[in-house]
Amino acid sequence: MAIIDNAGEYFNTVLYTGNSSNRSITGVGFAPDFVWIKDATRVENHALYDTTRGATKKISTDSTSAQANETITLTAFGSDGFSLGTGSLTNYNSDTYNSWNWKKKAGVFDIVSYTGNGSNRTISHSLGVVPTFMIVKNLPGTFNWGTYSSYIGNTKSTELNNAAAPEAISGAWNNTSPTASVFSVGTDNTFNQNSSAYIAYLFGNSSISRSGSYVGNGSTDGPFVYLGFKPAWIMLRKDAAQSWTIQNNKSNPINNGGNMKALKADTTGTQEDEASHRIDYLSNGFKLRYNWEGNNANGTSYFYLAFAENPFVTSTDNGSIPSPAR
Repeated sequence: MAIIDNAGEYFNTVLYTGNSSNRSITGVGFAPDFVWIKDATRVENHALYDTTRGATKKISTDSTSAQANETITLTAFGSDGFSLGTGSLTNYNSDTYNSWNWKKKAGVFDIVSYTGNGSNRTISHSLGVVPTFMIVKNLPGTFNWGTYSSYIGNTKSTELNNAAAPEAISGAWNNTSPTASVFSVGTDNTFNQNSSAYIAYLFGNSSISRSGSYVGNGSTDGPFVYLGFKPAWIMLRKDAAQSWTIQNNKSNPINNGGNMKALKADTTGTQEDEASHRIDYLSNGFKLRYNWEGNNANGTSYFYLAFAENPFVTSTDNGSIPSPAR
């Protein structure tokens, strides 16, 4: 497993307020390869951009819509952030926005583009480890988003754009688990339509990133989920029909015992601020603090993708020295 000392060099949340003018958003801390933006104030689509497809090329996790070329939303990637135009999707005056930013890093995160061929096949990647979580979108087609979780396995996919339960799809991952060099796709159009362009986001387990699962207990003294780091961003959902819930440490800076803010990847809804979303962010994982079916129903399984604020251990002495909690 890759041991990375500074999580902030590869993932960071930046909150900003829209002003409806051409501008730059800085403070990311690195040149992002993948930017995911959501208006927290108004009902609006999610907006995802990456350097592989290029600035202005928008896709939305809450929609099956094809990729759109929008010249007034995210207009350029920068060395410490990104530039915005005047479009209301990403820069409406006085609205609060979440931007989640990733940089490609072996062992942590990779972006792959490919063209479908309609036949069972493998796709090469440069993650360097076995992906534990993957997200795929058919760019010209109006098909669902496909996701892979090592917890769910290689015979099922979960749609990022809706709350449907994980579904067995033989033509998704070709019933084959990914390796450290390739992932497999079948003949389903969501994953491998002949001649269609695709984008895939691949995530691995490292000292600053992890996907996994846990079982809820229906209590305010909920289960502790070990990550090996203090989380900065968590996306999770039930292993059944349920929305994808996203939280971050910038919107929720302290464990205050009350409401917590969250957005949902599969809806256009505004940021929710509710006690049901309460999760304590700890130095080496997170702990559920509310009896809610979305993250802690008794006996119910959940799976997640998480990124670090800071790792629990550093590379010093081969990863045996804990990083100080904050």
